[in-house]
Amino acid sequence: MRFFTKIKIPFHGILNNTIILIGVFLFTQCFLRQNLFGQSAKVLIIQDEITQMEVLSSFLTEKQDDVKIDIVDQDHIPGKLTKYNAVILYIHLRLFKTTEEKVINYTEEGGRLIVLHHSISSGKAKNEHFFPFLGIQLDGTENARDPELPGSRPLRAS
Repeated sequence: MRFFTKIKIPFHGILNNTIILIGVFLFTQCFLRQNLFGQSAKVLIIQDEITQMEVLSSFLTEKQDDVKIDIVDQDHIPGKLTKYNAVILYIHLRLFKTTEEKVINYTEEGGRLIVLHHSISSGKAKNEHFFPFLGIQLDGTENARDPELPGSRPLRAS
Protein backbone atom coordinates (compact mmCIF):
# COMPACT_ATOMS: atom_id res chain seq x y z
CA MET A 1 0.00 0.00 0.00
CA ARG A 2 1.49 3.38 -1.03
CA PHE A 3 0.89 6.62 0.83
CA PHE A 4 3.59 8.61 -0.93
CA THR A 5 3.50 10.87 -3.95
CA LYS A 6 6.48 10.47 -6.24
CA ILE A 7 8.63 13.59 -6.29
CA LYS A 8 11.97 14.46 -7.79
CA ILE A 9 14.37 16.21 -5.43
CA PRO A 10 17.37 18.12 -6.78
CA PHE A 11 20.40 16.79 -4.94
CA HIS A 12 21.98 20.05 -3.83
CA GLY A 13 20.51 22.44 -1.28
CA ILE A 14 17.33 20.60 -0.23
CA LEU A 15 18.33 18.12 2.48
CA ASN A 16 19.31 19.81 5.72
CA ASN A 17 18.49 19.89 9.40
CA THR A 18 14.91 20.92 8.62
CA ILE A 19 14.26 17.29 7.72
CA ILE A 20 15.38 16.23 11.18
CA LEU A 21 13.05 18.75 12.78
CA ILE A 22 10.15 17.53 10.66
CA GLY A 23 10.99 13.97 11.65
CA VAL A 24 11.03 14.84 15.35
CA PHE A 25 7.70 16.63 15.00
CA LEU A 26 6.08 13.70 13.20
CA PHE A 27 7.54 11.29 15.69
CA THR A 28 6.28 13.05 18.80
CA GLN A 29 2.94 14.26 17.44
CA CYS A 30 1.81 11.26 15.42
CA PHE A 31 3.59 8.05 16.22
CA LEU A 32 4.02 7.97 19.97
CA ARG A 33 0.63 9.39 20.81
CA GLN A 34 -0.99 6.27 19.40
CA ASN A 35 0.14 3.93 22.19
CA LEU A 36 -2.52 1.35 22.84
CA PHE A 37 -3.53 0.17 26.29
CA GLY A 38 -1.14 2.60 28.03
CA GLN A 39 1.94 0.59 27.05
CA SER A 40 5.29 2.26 26.53
CA ALA A 41 6.15 2.95 22.92
CA LYS A 42 9.15 1.09 21.54
CA VAL A 43 11.28 2.84 18.96
CA LEU A 44 14.28 1.56 17.04
CA ILE A 45 16.91 3.94 15.69
CA ILE A 46 19.10 2.42 12.98
CA GLN A 47 22.14 4.65 12.59
CA ASP A 48 25.72 4.98 11.48
CA GLU A 49 26.48 8.13 13.51
CA ILE A 50 25.78 7.36 17.16
CA THR A 51 26.46 10.78 18.70
CA GLN A 52 23.62 12.56 16.89
CA MET A 53 21.18 9.75 17.58
CA GLU A 54 22.03 9.68 21.28
CA VAL A 55 21.12 13.37 21.39
CA LEU A 56 17.86 12.68 19.54
CA SER A 57 17.09 9.75 21.83
CA SER A 58 17.67 11.87 24.94
CA PHE A 59 15.46 14.62 23.57
CA LEU A 60 12.63 12.23 22.70
CA THR A 61 12.69 10.39 26.03
CA GLU A 62 12.77 13.73 27.86
CA LYS A 63 9.69 14.93 25.95
CA GLN A 64 7.87 11.59 26.00
CA ASP A 65 8.66 9.69 29.19
CA ASP A 66 6.84 6.49 28.24
CA VAL A 67 9.04 5.68 25.24
CA LYS A 68 11.80 3.07 25.11
CA ILE A 69 14.41 3.68 22.42
CA ASP A 70 16.89 1.11 21.13
CA ILE A 71 19.81 2.41 19.06
CA VAL A 72 21.61 -0.05 16.78
CA ASP A 73 23.95 0.00 13.82
CA GLN A 74 23.21 -1.85 10.60
CA ASP A 75 25.11 -4.95 11.78
CA HIS A 76 22.87 -5.38 14.84
CA ILE A 77 19.30 -4.89 13.58
CA PRO A 78 16.86 -7.30 15.26
CA GLY A 79 15.43 -10.05 13.07
CA LYS A 80 11.86 -8.74 13.32
CA LEU A 81 11.03 -5.05 13.59
CA THR A 82 7.32 -5.54 14.23
CA LYS A 83 7.75 -5.12 18.00
CA TYR A 84 8.58 -1.43 17.40
CA ASN A 85 5.96 1.32 17.16
CA ALA A 86 8.34 3.28 14.92
CA VAL A 87 11.73 2.90 13.25
CA ILE A 88 13.97 5.89 12.62
CA LEU A 89 16.56 5.48 9.87
CA TYR A 90 19.64 7.73 10.06
CA ILE A 91 22.25 6.36 7.69
CA HIS A 92 24.83 8.80 6.37
CA LEU A 93 27.04 6.35 4.51
CA ARG A 94 26.13 3.11 2.70
CA LEU A 95 22.70 1.56 3.26
CA PHE A 96 23.21 -2.19 3.55
CA LYS A 97 20.96 -4.36 1.38
CA THR A 98 19.77 -6.23 4.49
CA THR A 99 18.81 -2.94 6.17
CA GLU A 100 17.02 -1.81 3.02
CA GLU A 101 15.02 -5.05 2.91
CA LYS A 102 14.15 -4.99 6.62
CA VAL A 103 12.86 -1.41 6.70
CA ILE A 104 10.88 -1.88 3.49
CA ASN A 105 9.28 -5.09 4.82
CA TYR A 106 8.57 -3.45 8.19
CA THR A 107 6.85 -0.49 6.54
CA GLU A 108 4.90 -2.56 4.04
CA GLU A 109 3.63 -4.67 6.96
CA GLY A 110 2.19 -1.49 8.53
CA GLY A 111 5.20 -0.21 10.49
CA ARG A 112 6.02 3.48 10.86
CA LEU A 113 9.31 4.52 9.29
CA ILE A 114 10.94 7.94 9.66
CA VAL A 115 13.78 8.53 7.20
CA LEU A 116 16.07 11.31 8.42
CA HIS A 117 18.64 13.57 6.79
CA HIS A 118 21.24 11.71 4.71
CA SER A 119 19.19 8.54 4.65
CA ILE A 120 18.04 10.14 1.41
CA SER A 121 21.27 10.92 -0.43
CA SER A 122 23.20 10.10 -3.58
CA GLY A 123 24.74 7.01 -1.99
CA LYS A 124 21.31 5.46 -1.40
CA ALA A 125 20.44 5.90 -5.09
CA LYS A 126 22.63 2.81 -5.61
CA ASN A 127 20.20 0.67 -3.60
CA GLU A 128 17.86 -1.14 -5.97
CA HIS A 129 14.59 -0.81 -4.05
CA PHE A 130 14.96 2.02 -1.53
CA PHE A 131 14.14 5.11 -3.60
CA PRO A 132 11.35 3.43 -5.58
CA PHE A 133 9.87 2.31 -2.24
CA LEU A 134 10.03 5.88 -0.91
CA GLY A 135 8.58 7.18 -4.17
CA ILE A 136 11.44 9.60 -4.81
CA GLN A 137 14.20 10.14 -7.31
CA LEU A 138 17.35 12.24 -6.92
CA ASP A 139 18.59 14.00 -10.02
CA GLY A 140 22.25 14.81 -10.54
CA THR A 141 23.72 12.27 -8.14
CA GLU A 142 26.64 11.69 -10.50
CA ASN A 143 27.69 15.29 -9.76
CA ALA A 144 27.03 15.08 -6.02
CA ARG A 145 30.55 16.18 -5.08
CA ASP A 146 30.61 19.17 -7.49
CA PRO A 147 29.63 22.58 -6.08
CA GLU A 148 26.46 24.19 -7.39
CA LEU A 149 24.98 27.62 -6.82
CA PRO A 150 21.95 27.67 -4.50
CA GLY A 151 18.69 27.91 -6.41
CA SER A 152 20.23 27.04 -9.77
CA ARG A 153 18.01 23.94 -10.14
CA PRO A 154 14.32 24.32 -9.21
CA LEU A 155 12.36 21.70 -7.31
CA ARG A 156 10.06 19.84 -9.69
CA ALA A 157 7.08 17.69 -8.83
CA SER A 158 6.23 14.87 -11.23
